[in-house]
Amino acid sequence: MNRLGSAALHPLDEIRRQNIKITDLEVIPLSYRLKPEEQWPDADDHYVIRQTTEVIVKVYTDAGVTGIGGASRYNGPEQMKRYAAEVIKPYLVGKNPFDVEHLSSGMCGHGALGVWAGIDVALWDIIGRVEGVPIYQLLAMDRAGRPGAGVRQRRGV
Repeated sequence: MNRLGSAALHPLDEIRRQNIKITDLEVIPLSYRLKPEEQWPDADDHYVIRQTTEVIVKVYTDAGVTGIGGASRYNGPEQMKRYAAEVIKPYLVGKNPFDVEHLSSGMCGHGALGVWAGIDVALWDIIGRVEGVPIYQLLAMDRAGRPGAGVRQRRGV
């Protein structure tokens, strides 16, 4: 039950909002060129996959807490890095990561939008680190269907 006497409807319902601010954002493209024996054809046999590419996003705060998330590599890692620096970083810096739902759903338009997946996870990672709860527990549903079961269990609620 939350402070209003009803079941929590959202993982943040059970969490006291912290006064911290986002200070920086970093996008890290990672690539690995596959050895010939590791390569494979795509699903339609149009071309051969010769390397794997992933994108890691790090969000920094003034509290010294850093959140890490993985982003979709689509749109290209370099384009995502540029889009994050030119569009997303100016939007996020100075904002509170506890506003995760507002921040990660508020941007749309053209650009390498796949980077938002990593930012969303990084913001939840910050909240989990501040609360001392892994993301999977923070977002978990308990047996009664309430979100945030991990936070309640840690606090004995």
